[in-house]
Amino acid sequence: MPMQGILEKLRRDARENPNRAVYNFLDCETEPFGQNVVTMGQLHARATDIAADLKRKGAKRGDRAIILSMQDAGTVYAIFGCMLAGVVFTVIPPPIDAGKFARFVSVLKSCGPRFLISNEGMERSSDTKVTAPLLRKAFFQAVALRRVYTDRTERYEGPEIFCGYGADDLVYLQYTSGSTSEPKGVMVSYGNLTACIDQCRELFDFTVGNHNIASWVPFYHNIGLIAALFIPLIPDHGVSYLIPTLQFLAKPTVWLKVLSDFRVNITAAPNSAYDVCTRLIGEEDAKHYDLSHVTHLVNGSEFVNLRTVEKFCGLFHISRNAFAPGYGLSECVCIATLASGEFRSVEIDREGYAKGRFAPVPSDGKAIVGVGRVPSGMRIVAVRADGSPCGPDEIGEICLSGENVCGGYWKNPEETKRFETEIPGYPGRFYRTGDMGALYDGQLYLTGRIKEMIVVSGKNIYPSDITLLLHEQGLAPAVDVVGVFSVESEGGERPVLCVECGGETDFRSLAAEINRAVAGSFGFSFHDTVFVEAGSLPRTDNRKIKTHAIKEAYEAGGLKILYSTRRSGAEQEPPAPRPRAVSADASEEELRAVVRAAFSRAAPGVGFSDEDSFLEIGGDSLQMMELLCGLERDLGISIDLREMAAAPTVAGIAGYLRRVRTGEGPGEKPDLRKECVLDESIRPEAPYTTPPEECRSIFLTGSTGFLGAYLIRSILERRAGSDPVVYCHVRAKDPAAGLERIVANMKDFCCWKEDYRDHIVPVTGDLNLPNLGLDKFTYRRLADEIGLVIHNGALLNFVYPYRQMKRTNVTGTAECLRFACTGRPKYFHYISSYSVYDTPGQFGKTVAEDDPLLSPEGYFLGYSETKWVAEKLVGIARERGLRAAVYRPGDITGTLRDGVWKLEDMISRSIVGCIQMGAVPDIDVNLHLTPVDYVSDAVVAIAFQSGSDGRAYNIINQNLMPMNQVGRLMCRAGYRVETLPYDEWCVRLAACPSEENALRILSCLFTDRRAEGESLVERFGKRQPRFRTDNADRMLRGTGVSCPPVDAALLKSYLNYFRRCGYIGAPAVRALPVWKR
Repeated sequence: MPMQGILEKLRRDARENPNRAVYNFLDCETEPFGQNVVTMGQLHARATDIAADLKRKGAKRGDRAIILSMQDAGTVYAIFGCMLAGVVFTVIPPPIDAGKFARFVSVLKSCGPRFLISNEGMERSSDTKVTAPLLRKAFFQAVALRRVYTDRTERYEGPEIFCGYGADDLVYLQYTSGSTSEPKGVMVSYGNLTACIDQCRELFDFTVGNHNIASWVPFYHNIGLIAALFIPLIPDHGVSYLIPTLQFLAKPTVWLKVLSDFRVNITAAPNSAYDVCTRLIGEEDAKHYDLSHVTHLVNGSEFVNLRTVEKFCGLFHISRNAFAPGYGLSECVCIATLASGEFRSVEIDREGYAKGRFAPVPSDGKAIVGVGRVPSGMRIVAVRADGSPCGPDEIGEICLSGENVCGGYWKNPEETKRFETEIPGYPGRFYRTGDMGALYDGQLYLTGRIKEMIVVSGKNIYPSDITLLLHEQGLAPAVDVVGVFSVESEGGERPVLCVECGGETDFRSLAAEINRAVAGSFGFSFHDTVFVEAGSLPRTDNRKIKTHAIKEAYEAGGLKILYSTRRSGAEQEPPAPRPRAVSADASEEELRAVVRAAFSRAAPGVGFSDEDSFLEIGGDSLQMMELLCGLERDLGISIDLREMAAAPTVAGIAGYLRRVRTGEGPGEKPDLRKECVLDESIRPEAPYTTPPEECRSIFLTGSTGFLGAYLIRSILERRAGSDPVVYCHVRAKDPAAGLERIVANMKDFCCWKEDYRDHIVPVTGDLNLPNLGLDKFTYRRLADEIGLVIHNGALLNFVYPYRQMKRTNVTGTAECLRFACTGRPKYFHYISSYSVYDTPGQFGKTVAEDDPLLSPEGYFLGYSETKWVAEKLVGIARERGLRAAVYRPGDITGTLRDGVWKLEDMISRSIVGCIQMGAVPDIDVNLHLTPVDYVSDAVVAIAFQSGSDGRAYNIINQNLMPMNQVGRLMCRAGYRVETLPYDEWCVRLAACPSEENALRILSCLFTDRRAEGESLVERFGKRQPRFRTDNADRMLRGTGVSCPPVDAALLKSYLNYFRRCGYIGAPAVRALPVWKR
């Protein structure tokens, strides 16, 4: 049954309102601009002429026609003429260069057209020769083509030509841009097109105001076709002003002049078009363009840059709500979402983002612009890699469903099959877009494309992130266009950056700046940074970078390279061979030669100086560990990663190695005993008058961490009867932002309740600053009000040496002690770590909680050193009268309740990594899996009891789990893992690509033997101390807080959580029944 749509609207308006101007084709090379106005009557008449010509040449319903887009009125007549005749059309650019000709041939072979429609006069003037090359490339298709010229069509005087359409009838084929694959013909039905137009009615509300539109986007682009040609027919008034694409590209300001002079309300363009305008004109020139009447600056087709929006709005003094970021694809005709009058942006936690989480933070996060709400008739769901729906805080692949979602690809059943998917819990079919994003607070936020995403050290990196960073660092417009991909190299996949750049550039310095910025923000640098001639990277017709084609050209040596950090470096400085034995009294210059050789092997062909950071010449954290192991083999010594990473240059590492080999030790390593000094003024100012049970006001540091979130929950749940108030120390610009950050963190860890809001007071400050970063008034007021302090804040890093963490972990603790002693005396509870026992002096012993920690020698981590010193400071304050307690949690793991866990510590990475590689090591190691909610409940249960001060508490799970039992439980959960001898397991781990195994980045820790008896396996195995928990057990007796055994049920909850997060796949076999807790 024919449906009412855009063709019926054209037919009706041509009859009832023939003089209404609908299009105005502009010539922006003249002043004033030349104008060619087309009315509804003219549009219908000329389209009918084309339809009649097609009919005369034998067109039947369903035949295909290629229309060469000349951006003229004839192209528009051809589009509507095909629709009137029932001919399925596709619009593509004229084959004016090799790339477009190749696309032309590809489309020709795909759709099998009977007709080729163009403008003969424009073909001749542009020297577009079609027939002869086609006969060479596609002879059989070319000889069957019938040509139709829009400028030679005769006027038709016969009966009306009109083809009615049902919802499923095919109207046109929209060939995709092919940015990550070959072009495919999306089948757009009349029902799809009508549904898209209905969405536009909802989004733009054509019932009020003016509806002038301006566009320079080519008609073969779905934005140009829908926004510039079809949408103008919807309202009963308003004109579409059409700017020749080449004239815009030559002088983008003509677009601004059209918006201003013709009082345009709606325009659409990619982000780069808005950005180029901000770079071409200044404040004075901007005053000549009045954009106050523009209601919709549609920003689509590319990622929306918040900086561009803010700069454009500031330049032209318009509201951000005038910007309408949108998301759409050919596969849903054009529009999936659009932010109509509701511009939004959020900042999300960068660390969580790299791990696939969407966790909004009040500041210092990654800014992402929303692309609008889901309109009526559409459903959008984000899914994980296994096809299950994402949680509210997860980034996943965007899937679409709705009447505007097309039926698949023309004569391409394999791609059509990949097109469709089903989502558990959601009826009907969905289209898998290949785009990544999340739904938050009703809007869609995009992060990147799956095919363009690269994975470095377990982190997801999108090309858009790199581009944005380079803009933020002021490296654009020196860096014009970038392509990011990964290539196979020794040791796994390595990231490569291709940059279009002008010839007059200091490439070596610019590459170093880029890698310095990337290393600082993402923790890696590029394996190769390649500069190519401007305009030379492969592109689609829509000017998008063709990532797959760039990668292929790079690997085949087909890029027009101006400079490559690897290849250009190789010409200057060939890779050095592995050095022969170096004498014990080698000079620092000889050691520099050894380090240079190691650098050269790790980054072959890259030129570098002795002062260049390893992270700036293509190294990453994984390669840093491999560099360490190689130097240890070359020199036969044990190297401290912390010292090497503190100055990762040839000069810095060689200096450190000289000190080690000459017995000078690791340079300026502090005497930790001398660090144990507490200002004499830090002592209680008054006697205690209130027992801890009656303390209602609690001051908490580290409130936005994993344990911090659960400490808040435990205080508010376990102390609910006392109506507690938790004053949360948090870094933020103001209390409102601080509260938002606290709430977002607790939501991220699934422990937030709205009832908590009334019991949380954010206190903005910084552990690194005097008086905790509080102003004098707030500091004194809180000092007189707070009754109990839980100091949980600390910097945790496995690489930094003591001196780099001292300010936060030691000096910050001293400031917290000062606060606890000022005004009202406070009960002070310090969260330390069981790593304070990780010294050779404690190996193999049974350690009681109140045993003195005498020696700081031999710690594996600088973090442990800071905890040792901080505990000593707490002890000094306690001797001066402060009532203080120390808590030493074991390895904090996921929750008892639902397995929520951060994949960042060694235990979680070990579990995930073993499943990913299908093997566990046969080692004698016991895991202290201590759930985070048990730790928080235990701390709170002890802290509010009289008599808790003056002692230390080991909050450690005494129900140990041997590593070999972990393997058996993985098998019971349905995962196929085998037990391997330790050395064989290490070899297999080292062979895993880092992007495919979460543990690979730490592999060198397992092969690091260190001194006899001090390897990682021995430290956590037979030589690990036995931890007494007498104090903790006594204080927890009768509280209901206990740590259950780590059994199959608990491990399965962790595995389920890791699976939901996409870290591991679904079990390969059906799980066996699990034990009950």
